[in-house]
Amino acid sequence: ASNSIARYLNSAQVESLLRLLEPRHFELGAQLFAEGQLGDELYLVMRGQVEIQLRTTAHHYKRLAVYGAGSFFGELALLKQGPRAAHAVIAAPSDILVLSMQAFERIKQQQPALAIALLTAICDVLVNNQRWSTRELQRLSEW
Repeated sequence: ASNSIARYLNSAQVESLLRLLEPRHFELGAQLFAEGQLGDELYLVMRGQVEIQLRTTAHHYKRLAVYGAGSFFGELALLKQGPRAAHAVIAAPSDILVLSMQAFERIKQQQPALAIALLTAICDVLVNNQRWSTRELQRLSEW
Protein backbone atom coordinates (compact mmCIF):
# COMPACT_ATOMS: atom_id res chain seq x y z
CA ALA A 1 0.00 0.00 0.00
CA SER A 2 1.61 3.21 -1.11
CA ASN A 3 0.39 6.61 -0.03
CA SER A 4 1.99 9.99 0.43
CA ILE A 5 1.09 12.96 2.59
CA ALA A 6 3.33 15.30 0.58
CA ARG A 7 1.00 15.37 -2.43
CA TYR A 8 -1.71 16.94 -0.25
CA LEU A 9 0.50 19.73 1.12
CA ASN A 10 2.08 22.86 -0.32
CA SER A 11 5.78 23.47 0.31
CA ALA A 12 5.16 25.78 3.30
CA GLN A 13 2.93 23.14 4.90
CA VAL A 14 5.59 20.46 4.33
CA GLU A 15 8.19 22.67 6.05
CA SER A 16 5.81 23.35 8.93
CA LEU A 17 5.00 19.68 9.36
CA LEU A 18 8.67 18.64 9.27
CA ARG A 19 9.35 20.85 12.30
CA LEU A 20 6.79 18.88 14.33
CA LEU A 21 7.91 15.38 13.38
CA GLU A 22 10.24 13.27 15.50
CA PRO A 23 12.87 11.33 13.50
CA ARG A 24 13.56 7.73 14.54
CA HIS A 25 15.82 5.03 13.11
CA PHE A 26 15.04 1.30 13.25
CA GLU A 27 17.12 -1.73 12.33
CA LEU A 28 15.89 -4.81 10.46
CA GLY A 29 13.57 -6.95 12.57
CA ALA A 30 12.71 -4.28 15.15
CA GLN A 31 9.09 -4.09 16.19
CA LEU A 32 7.62 -0.62 15.79
CA PHE A 33 4.47 -1.57 17.66
CA ALA A 34 2.54 -4.69 18.66
CA GLU A 35 -1.07 -5.70 18.21
CA GLY A 36 -3.07 -4.54 21.21
CA GLN A 37 -0.50 -1.90 22.20
CA LEU A 38 -2.01 1.53 22.83
CA GLY A 39 -1.18 3.80 19.90
CA ASP A 40 -1.26 7.56 19.38
CA GLU A 41 1.23 8.15 16.56
CA LEU A 42 1.26 8.31 12.76
CA TYR A 43 4.42 7.12 10.96
CA LEU A 44 5.95 8.46 7.73
CA VAL A 45 8.56 6.21 6.13
CA MET A 46 11.46 8.25 4.79
CA ARG A 47 13.75 5.29 4.03
CA GLY A 48 13.34 1.55 4.44
CA GLN A 49 10.32 -0.69 4.69
CA VAL A 50 7.74 -1.60 7.33
CA GLU A 51 5.43 -4.63 7.26
CA ILE A 52 2.05 -4.65 8.93
CA GLN A 53 1.35 -8.18 10.15
CA LEU A 54 -1.72 -9.82 11.66
CA ARG A 55 -1.15 -12.84 13.89
CA THR A 56 -3.10 -15.85 12.58
CA THR A 57 -1.69 -18.54 14.92
CA ALA A 58 0.89 -18.63 17.71
CA HIS A 59 3.75 -18.64 15.16
CA HIS A 60 2.20 -17.39 11.91
CA TYR A 61 1.31 -13.97 10.53
CA LYS A 62 -0.50 -12.64 7.49
CA ARG A 63 1.15 -9.65 5.85
CA LEU A 64 -1.53 -6.98 5.51
CA ALA A 65 0.61 -4.23 4.00
CA VAL A 66 4.15 -3.13 3.23
CA TYR A 67 5.05 0.55 3.51
CA GLY A 68 8.12 1.99 1.81
CA ALA A 69 9.72 5.39 1.42
CA GLY A 70 7.18 8.19 1.04
CA SER A 71 4.24 6.33 2.56
CA PHE A 72 2.52 6.66 5.93
CA PHE A 73 0.52 4.46 8.29
CA GLY A 74 -0.86 4.43 11.84
CA GLU A 75 -3.48 7.04 10.99
CA LEU A 76 -6.27 5.45 13.05
CA ALA A 77 -4.33 5.83 16.30
CA LEU A 78 -3.64 9.47 15.46
CA LEU A 79 -7.36 10.19 15.05
CA LYS A 80 -8.48 8.25 18.13
CA GLN A 81 -6.12 6.70 20.63
CA GLY A 82 -6.71 2.99 20.97
CA PRO A 83 -5.17 -0.46 20.67
CA ARG A 84 -3.22 -1.29 17.52
CA ALA A 85 -4.99 -3.81 15.28
CA ALA A 86 -1.78 -5.48 14.05
CA HIS A 87 2.00 -5.62 14.45
CA ALA A 88 4.39 -3.27 12.61
CA VAL A 89 7.80 -4.86 11.95
CA ILE A 90 10.82 -3.25 10.30
CA ALA A 91 11.49 -5.19 7.06
CA ALA A 92 14.58 -3.13 6.07
CA PRO A 93 16.64 -0.60 8.04
CA SER A 94 14.33 2.41 8.25
CA ASP A 95 14.24 6.11 8.97
CA ILE A 96 10.78 7.11 10.11
CA LEU A 97 9.22 10.45 11.03
CA VAL A 98 6.64 10.29 13.81
CA LEU A 99 3.65 12.58 14.23
CA SER A 100 2.27 12.33 17.76
CA MET A 101 -1.33 12.98 18.70
CA GLN A 102 -0.12 15.95 20.78
CA ALA A 103 1.64 17.50 17.76
CA PHE A 104 -1.47 16.89 15.64
CA GLU A 105 -3.62 18.66 18.26
CA ARG A 106 -1.22 21.62 18.06
CA ILE A 107 -1.56 21.65 14.26
CA LYS A 108 -5.36 21.64 14.50
CA GLN A 109 -5.29 24.64 16.86
CA GLN A 110 -2.53 26.69 15.22
CA GLN A 111 -2.61 25.70 11.53
CA PRO A 112 -6.12 24.62 10.49
CA ALA A 113 -5.29 24.52 6.75
CA LEU A 114 -2.46 22.06 7.44
CA ALA A 115 -4.77 19.99 9.64
CA ILE A 116 -7.36 19.84 6.83
CA ALA A 117 -4.68 18.75 4.33
CA LEU A 118 -3.50 16.00 6.70
CA LEU A 119 -7.06 14.86 7.35
CA THR A 120 -7.74 14.76 3.60
CA ALA A 121 -4.70 12.51 3.11
CA ILE A 122 -5.79 10.30 6.00
CA CYS A 123 -9.38 10.07 4.70
CA ASP A 124 -8.15 8.97 1.28
CA VAL A 125 -6.10 6.20 2.91
CA LEU A 126 -9.03 5.11 5.08
CA VAL A 127 -11.35 4.96 2.05
CA ASN A 128 -8.81 2.90 0.09
CA ASN A 129 -8.28 0.57 3.06
CA GLN A 130 -12.04 0.10 3.45
CA ARG A 131 -12.40 -0.75 -0.24
CA TRP A 132 -9.53 -3.26 0.01
CA SER A 133 -11.10 -4.82 3.12
CA THR A 134 -14.46 -5.15 1.40
CA ARG A 135 -12.88 -6.86 -1.63
CA GLU A 136 -10.89 -9.17 0.68
CA LEU A 137 -14.04 -10.14 2.61
CA GLN A 138 -15.87 -10.81 -0.66
CA ARG A 139 -12.98 -12.97 -1.84
CA LEU A 140 -12.87 -14.91 1.43
CA SER A 141 -16.64 -15.47 1.40
CA GLU A 142 -16.32 -17.22 -1.98
CA TRP A 143 -14.22 -20.06 -0.52
